[in-house]
Amino acid sequence: PMPVSAVRRPTSTNSPQSVTFLADFTTFAGDSDGPVFIKAAHGQPLIVGIVLARNFQDIKHEDEYGEEVVHHPFEIGTILRAQCVRDTLEAAAKPDDSSPQ
Repeated sequence: PMPVSAVRRPTSTNSPQSVTFLADFTTFAGDSDGPVFIKAAHGQPLIVGIVLARNFQDIKHEDEYGEEVVHHPFEIGTILRAQCVRDTLEAAAKPDDSSPQ
């Protein structure tokens, strides 16, 4: 996938990068939580994130018979960076010092 743009600044990650980015590839229903990877320099796949969402342009059409909304896919996916996933798992694995013993 090719990163298109950063979507949101991090709020709970140690990474200086944005938490999500847009990638130019076709997404389908059911792709959420699927891995997003690229071919690394050594030829092996490198996981860069997980799919969060498909992106659409909603067009509302009204006439004398009613109204409808048509969802046109952008073929751009919102991706959660792998570093954010790692940071979240590390934080979840740490003991909670505030819990009663």
